[in-house]
Amino acid sequence: MMRITADKHFLDAVVAAFSPIADVKALVLSGSIVTGYGDELSDYDFYVYSDREIESGARQAIAEQFTDRFNIDNHIYETDDEWLLSSGRIVEFIYRSRQWVEDQIDRVWLHGNASVGYTTCFVYNVRNSVVLHDPDGWFAALQATTLSPYPLLLQAAIIRKNMFALDWRYNGSLLSQVVNAEKRGDAVSVNHRIGAFLASYFDILFAANTVLCPGEKHLIRYAVDTCRDLPKGFPDDVEKLVREQKSEYASALVENLTALLRASHLI
Repeated sequence: MMRITADKHFLDAVVAAFSPIADVKALVLSGSIVTGYGDELSDYDFYVYSDREIESGARQAIAEQFTDRFNIDNHIYETDDEWLLSSGRIVEFIYRSRQWVEDQIDRVWLHGNASVGYTTCFVYNVRNSVVLHDPDGWFAALQATTLSPYPLLLQAAIIRKNMFALDWRYNGSLLSQVVNAEKRGDAVSVNHRIGAFLASYFDILFAANTVLCPGEKHLIRYAVDTCRDLPKGFPDDVEKLVREQKSEYASALVENLTALLRASHLI
């Protein structure tokens, strides 16, 4: 496992640039660069928490202290800025509301609400962040919440919701959609449905092992590293499904995952 060491001088400079802004309530470093799953393509992923969005002009002024290559105020997924350093390393700043992330942790971790795929990825993000600036201790307190034992209510909810999404007997299930797209010869739809199928598959697998979902990268390696129980045929059937795009491998994944859950008395 490659661990990328963040440059301390760079981190100190980033903290020095952001900490004087009163609206910045916490600044943390997260992502694969600090979890041990990074590589030479990994970004620096900074998360800036505030009660109101940091003004884009102030963010650009900070970027100009470090590089002349940047994009400010992007909104592809969340509000973010992207820098390209002279070293070739990409730096991303994601701006989040404190209330928003508190609501995510409360909804999932404290009240056991599941999603169709990626249920615990925000919990994983908060738990695995390195605190750089947290003047009131707010982020540390939030992070401490995520360190509690994996809630069994949440485990059951994830398995129940996502197994329904994979149930071949339900025509609207993701497995049925993969099969139907394959029958139509619609390669784009097959690819799209397999992506959604695997999101639910891994959500169940991680929940069964009381492991947090890390997002969408390095899932096979992460599962092998962290899950005590893996289904028969894993990871070969996952790799075959992605490579060959055939529903028979999706069906095998569901069958073997179901067997694992039954053996563990989770369904």
